[in-house]
Amino acid sequence: MSRIKILHLTTDSRIGGTEKNIISLVTRLNRDRYENIVVALLSGGELVERLRGSGIEVECLGMRNKFDLPAVFKLFRILREKKVDILHTYLFHANILGRIVGRLAKVPIIISSLRVMERRRYHLWLDRWTNGMVDMETCVCEAVRKYTLEKAKIRPDKLVTIRNGIDREEYPLSIALDDKRKELDIAPDSLILGTVGRLHEQKGYVYLLKAMPAVLRKYPQAVLLIVGDGHLKGKLNNLCFKLQINKAVKFLGFRKDIKELMALMEVFILPSLWEGMPNVLLEAMALGKPIVATRVGGAEELIEDGVTGLLVSPFDEGALAEAIINILTRGDKRRELGEMAKEEARRRFPLELMVEETEKLYMRLLD
Repeated sequence: MSRIKILHLTTDSRIGGTEKNIISLVTRLNRDRYENIVVALLSGGELVERLRGSGIEVECLGMRNKFDLPAVFKLFRILREKKVDILHTYLFHANILGRIVGRLAKVPIIISSLRVMERRRYHLWLDRWTNGMVDMETCVCEAVRKYTLEKAKIRPDKLVTIRNGIDREEYPLSIALDDKRKELDIAPDSLILGTVGRLHEQKGYVYLLKAMPAVLRKYPQAVLLIVGDGHLKGKLNNLCFKLQINKAVKFLGFRKDIKELMALMEVFILPSLWEGMPNVLLEAMALGKPIVATRVGGAEELIEDGVTGLLVSPFDEGALAEAIINILTRGDKRRELGEMAKEEARRRFPLELMVEETEKLYMRLLD
């Protein structure tokens, strides 16, 4: 029996939460049943190397702008030549373009994945306007599903929640923490705080930096690691100098050793203003890190306030500072939150469950 051909279409090929999920899914789907092809709209990144290393076919369209017709025609040709059975798209631009080109190429089944609560009205409008072209939309958490029902007015029967999962085999992590501290030029007695994500308004880093002066007054040996890159780097760096916290904040840029850096952190902080279901929170939980996060999106489905982490309101640097100081002050509570978070990640969010639910959706739509 011939295998079912699935083309996974994503916007970018640099590694982020969505790309990690694509890697986890396509490398674990039953290869006797499914043949996976991954296509990225933009030029090649780490996603390409990692998937090709696992024997997965990958193509990059190299789109230069939204109206790059040669790239669109290339996608159409790939869909036709490969005789794709299912087109599974991820992130806004791939979702919309994939629906249109997929229908023109007569792909039998099209699935879109909603990874975040879309704030831009034209995104919501385009989702609703093109929804007739898609068979199902998967939502990364219940918060995203409810938000999409309310704001985009998508029919309930076209939405299904499939949560992210964590690979339990990758944890616990064993690294030489002292060596990593030396590499980053961090003093042995420093209290390391940290966050990971794009330097984008969504991540709320302005509020985290504004919280740091209060934290440093109580704990002058604290150091904040910000792992990630983006267009706000200059603005955030300037804010550090304005707040006179520049010596306590390290912008590490894009890194491949994210798990090792997170393992260094005494407290993991995610000050997002809006979210889907952040993969990085799951990783921090699996590493047994005490977490301070904002009460947005899927964070509330991952973290039970006071049990597996502390939740605060977004846009509130005072609440962030208070929660960070609270965890640093209480060593017993810090360990308890981390251990409970680790157990919760392993119990409720195994990667196998995400893969199993996705396979069930594929088979249901094919039937």
